[in-house]
This record gives sequence, structure tokens and C-alpha cells, in this order.
Amino acid sequence: EDGLFEYMTAIFFFLSAIAILCSIRGHELFLTKLFKTLFGLFALLIFLEEVSWGQRILNIEVPPELKKINTQNELNLHNIFNYLFPILYACFSFIFFAIFFLSNKISEVLDKKIDDYIFLRSELAMYSSITLFIFLTCVLMPSHYYDNELLEEVYSVIFLSYSLDQYRIVNSAKNDYQ
Repeated sequence: EDGLFEYMTAIFFFLSAIAILCSIRGHELFLTKLFKTLFGLFALLIFLEEVSWGQRILNIEVPPELKKINTQNELNLHNIFNYLFPILYACFSFIFFAIFFLSNKISEVLDKKIDDYIFLRSELAMYSSITLFIFLTCVLMPSHYYDNELLEEVYSVIFLSYSLDQYRIVNSAKNDYQ
């Protein structure tokens, strides 16, 4: 706790939320706006959980009931479910891998309902490969062999990269969508 990875994870998720929410434009299709909003809110939720909703920053006392069930005595929900992390990380990683891997098919199904640039063709192989590697790491290695903080950091980098790509795309002067 309170190490370099923890701070970087929180900062990257916060920046992800800002970048993706700031990339929403009026001309975008409804599902694009909805996707970006949900993505940004999810990143913001992870940020708030990582900083324990400001507990140490604002010097908030943890209620005794929460201390009993929270493994790190913090004002967050995710530490209540630490025993599920090996399963949750594997499921989360598989879902992300499937979305990136199947994004061309998803784009075809959602044709004209979502903007094309939501699924970045040039970066999909990279995102798909990284999330497949994380999924395999979660499945093949018992939870004590990998560090949850490192996995969270990798995901924060993926979120930030994707969010910055979306921000870059919609703000590019050469962008065909404006």
C-alpha cells in the first residue's frame, strides 16, 4: 500500500476517466457516448477505490463494521473481496481479451450504431495480446505467484492508452469524424 505502483495505478485510472470523458463529442452516436461514459465512470470508480475514497487524504476514520470485513481496514469495497481476486482477475482479463479479439465482429454487429474509432484497428492486436497474456497469467499461475498490484498497474496503462487514443482521435485536425 502507498507504494509507487499503487500511486501510479490510481493516477492512471484518474487520467483515463478524464481523457475518455473529455473525448465525448456531440456528433458521436448514442452508443459511442454511452460506451465512453460507462468506461470513464468505471475508471473513476477504480480510481476512488484505489485511493480508498480519500480515506487517508481526508483523514476519514473507517467504521468498525467495515474494519471487521475489510482485510486492509480501509474505506473501500474491493478489499472485502480479496479472496475472489484470482477468479475476478481471470474473468476480467478474459472479457477484455474477448472484446479486443472480437472487436471486428462487434463492429459489424453494431454497424452504424457505434462510431468506427471506438475499436482501434491498429492497436487491437497489442491490446488483445496483452490481455490474453494477463488472462493466461491469472489462470496458469496460482494467485500467490503474481502480484495483484502489478496486474492493476498493467490494466491502468491499458485504460490510459485507450482513453488517450480516443481523446487524440476526436481532437485530431485530420480526423474525418469532425
